[in-house]
Amino acid sequence: MYKFELSIFINRPQQEVFDYVTNPANSAQWQSGTQSAEWTSDGPHGVGSTFKVVTSLLGRKIEATVEVTGREPPSLSRIKSVGGPIPFESTTRFAAQGD
Repeated sequence: MYKFELSIFINRPQQEVFDYVTNPANSAQWQSGTQSAEWTSDGPHGVGSTFKVVTSLLGRKIEATVEVTGREPPSLSRIKSVGGPIPFESTTRFAAQGD
C-alpha cells in the first residue's frame, strides 16, 4: 500500500477547517479530480456514516462508496472505501498552529 503525507497551513480556526474538509459536499471545491460527493446515510454524521464520491482518474469516471471509520472533532478524521474499483484509506489530522 502506498503512503502519502502532506501538510497545509490554513489561516482559519481549527473547527471551521475540520467541518469544511469532513463535509463531502465540499470535496469538489478542494480535491482535484472530484466531481461530486454526497452523504448516503442519514445524519448526524459520524463513525459508520457513508458517502458516495464521483471522481475522474485518467479520463475515466470512478464512483466509490466511502465510510467514516474515525472522527474526533476537531482533530482527526479517518475514512476508507467500502465499494468501488480502488481500495483506499485516509487519515486527516488537524492541529492549531499558534493563535
